[in-house]
Amino acid sequence: MSSFVSLVVLAAVGWLAFKSRPDSASFRQYLLSPSNPTPRRSNWLSSTISSLFSANTLPDYKVFDYVLFSIAIVDDGSQYIGIFNSWFPLPPAASANTAANSYIPVSRINLPDTVRVDNELPGDKETELAAKLRLERNYSGAANAYLRAARAYEQSSDLVQLHQAAATYEEASKAFTQANQPHESRLAMQKAIAIFKNNPQTLSRAGRSLDALAKKIRYENTGDREKNLRDALAFYRESENLFRQCDDKRYKNALVQVAEVCAELGLYNDAIVAFEEAIRELTQDEAGMMFIIKNHIVSVLMCDIGVNDWIRVRKDFDRYVDNFPGIFSLTSGAAEPNFFKNLIEAYEKSDAETFKALYQSPRNAHIFQPWQFNILNAVVIDGNDIRIPVTYVTPEGERIRVNAKEGDNLLELAHKHDIELEGACECSLACSTCHLIVDQKYYDMLEEPSDEENDMLDLAFGLTETSRLGCQIIMSPDLAGITVQIPSATRNVQAEKLQQK
Repeated sequence: MSSFVSLVVLAAVGWLAFKSRPDSASFRQYLLSPSNPTPRRSNWLSSTISSLFSANTLPDYKVFDYVLFSIAIVDDGSQYIGIFNSWFPLPPAASANTAANSYIPVSRINLPDTVRVDNELPGDKETELAAKLRLERNYSGAANAYLRAARAYEQSSDLVQLHQAAATYEEASKAFTQANQPHESRLAMQKAIAIFKNNPQTLSRAGRSLDALAKKIRYENTGDREKNLRDALAFYRESENLFRQCDDKRYKNALVQVAEVCAELGLYNDAIVAFEEAIRELTQDEAGMMFIIKNHIVSVLMCDIGVNDWIRVRKDFDRYVDNFPGIFSLTSGAAEPNFFKNLIEAYEKSDAETFKALYQSPRNAHIFQPWQFNILNAVVIDGNDIRIPVTYVTPEGERIRVNAKEGDNLLELAHKHDIELEGACECSLACSTCHLIVDQKYYDMLEEPSDEENDMLDLAFGLTETSRLGCQIIMSPDLAGITVQIPSATRNVQAEKLQQK
């Protein structure tokens, strides 16, 4: 009987604790209470004395709701437990155990002396209604209640109430997400961000909110995928900028997100710049970050492949092997360096079978993100041939990009893709009508022209230092990315002789 009574009592206490669990608004009132020593801790006092302002300070904080109680974490790492509608400070040792892994904001909000904290703030009743509706899983109703509360708080010019408005807009955004209303969720979050951005003390908070919004949009499965990625990229870039303005080290993570989204969008050159900067930043950090550098090195090399510049792939690979012997050498034990070494060799040998076997091997599957696998998958064409990209520039300036196989010549390749390039003699070295102007970097890689080709080139219209006949440019993997200009006119000497007869 006594055991049954004990269980009933425990259940009653648990139910009471659940129903009387304090929320974020009550913690705010606790911090503002004259009997609470928190805003007057010595480390805060010293910072206040050094400030030019004599206003009291309200620390930034985050409240985490659990089943029977709540935990609040203040920006100095101290923690509080809320139970039975009351808040109690946790011992310093308990706070220290988790402070390193806790949410630690960097901003503080000035509280003007004119604010009366003993009165209920506008919007508090709407906030209470929103919390109630949320518990009832009426997420759409809760979101709209949060919006009404936020708009009420926003009417004030007081910094505390504006901060509360922004935080409430964030809650509205979360509720809209729970109600499966992504568009409204985004708009509410953008309202919060706009308020945070207007206060120099909350730039970091604005950056964090932008980062969260970008992440949400990036992984949305609705709407236009490319548009979502471009929107996410814009938000990540803005968050990086805000973090840099307030010297918040989170800018490094935002920079990496910028690089990754650029790569997902196919903006490989932009991605390379961002990844390279991230590598330079991390190189200056402690050795514990070195494993992340390896991931960024892999991303840079993948982007090099994405822009079809295998000369750059080889150069960057050699540079990373030399500069990072501890994490990216062929003898470091890491799978990535040997993978790229073998991949480059397979490409240079036009060995499509080995190339595919390398990146499709289950042993190497863990190396790649989806966008990286797509890049490698596009290197092989027609099942068994290495793709060698070629760009033709028409007389009108249009750039036409096509894929060649090893052994193709640029005249026949142009005809295969309906590119206007005359070839009157059908590759018999009897005319100059397939005259092309080759980009200098690739011209230097071609074999010397034969005497017969030079004889025909002498007759070509608009001859330049890098002119070659398209029928004599034979594609090989080292020419990947070659760009050739089609002259504005051609000269067919054989046809002219026939007309004279």
